[in-house]
Parts: sequence; C-alpha cells; structure tokens
Amino acid sequence: MLTSLPLVHLHNYVTLVKTGPIPSGPNVLNSSELFSGSVTTLGRIMKYGLTGTILQAQCSVGADPVSADPVQLGEWDSADFTGPGFTTPAVPFSIALSNCETYMDAGFVATAHIQLDGVEGSVPEGPVGSGVFTLTSDSDAKGMGIQILKGDGVTPMELQTEVPMMVITPGNVVLNFYARFYQTQASSAIRPGKAKGALSFTMTYK
Repeated sequence: MLTSLPLVHLHNYVTLVKTGPIPSGPNVLNSSELFSGSVTTLGRIMKYGLTGTILQAQCSVGADPVSADPVQLGEWDSADFTGPGFTTPAVPFSIALSNCETYMDAGFVATAHIQLDGVEGSVPEGPVGSGVFTLTSDSDAKGMGIQILKGDGVTPMELQTEVPMMVITPGNVVLNFYARFYQTQASSAIRPGKAKGALSFTMTYK
C-alpha cells in the first residue's frame, strides 16, 4: 500500500565559508547532492544539491610595477623646512596592474584595494589617516617624514589598512599616487642628510 508524504514547508540554509585562496576566474559549484532525506518506511524521499559560480577578479603585478622606484623627491635645504606641516611639492608616481580579469558582463563589479605598510624602519607617524610615515632606519636626515597622497594630489593615503582605489576593468589598470616630504618636528630639529622612506604594497580585489 502506497502512502503519500506531503512536504508543506522545508527550509534549508547553506553558507559558503572561505577556507583559502580562491583561484581567479569563474569557479563552478556543481554538487549534485549535498544531503538527502529518507523515511524508514519509504526510503529516500529527497535530495538537496547546490549549483552556482563564484567569480574572482584578479590582476597581475609585474617585476617593476612602480613607475619610479625609488620616487625622487628632490634635494632641499634644511632652511626650506619652516615649521611642522611644511611640505615639498608632491611628486607623481604610479603602480601598474596588468592582465586584469573581471566579469562586468555578468553583473560582477570588483574594486582594487591597496594596503601600504612601512618596511626598513619606516612606520606611520602622526594622526591616523595622514598618510605620513617615518624615514628608514638608515636615513641621516631628521625632523621630517614622507607623505603619500591619492591620485588627486590632495587626499592623504591611509596606511596599514586596505583602501579602495578603483573599479577594475579587463586589461591593464594604473593606480596613481603622489609623494612629498612632510615636516614633523620643529625647524630647530631639522638635520640634513640622506632621507629615504620605504613602503610595501598588497593588492586585494573585492
């Protein structure tokens, strides 16, 4: 004798958890069965599967991605530094990203984020968000740091955090920045000498 088994409501929730790097490009989910349900007297009565596609945008970073490395900020007389907050003219530089993969035709928009971190003794200095960092440990000059600005030449770049830069498009992308000396101490504390700064950058795409 056959007995019907009505299923009035059956709610299931599936959460995707990232456990490691996701390869660039389309990543197809094709699970014919995640779980099934059965009844003792009837056997298996249902199965639950999951299909879909995860799109991961990505760009390549070449061997020499920075337009000028190091960025030349020029030579200045110590007398030019007239007080805290004094800055030299901003010098443009850029970071090139190539072979960008994105999927805008599928309604997927990815933004390139960059994180700048001090290396070789350079660390953030001053208020958070000022974009100012100290000179490297082997620098001789004193009383100044270096400030990084966004491509508009005005807005400081926040350090040690992911900063959204631009929506990436297929092909090559250029991220524009400016750098300049920034006086951090009183003019009496300025000491001439070699003035270097060093940052590393990390790209993410979201």
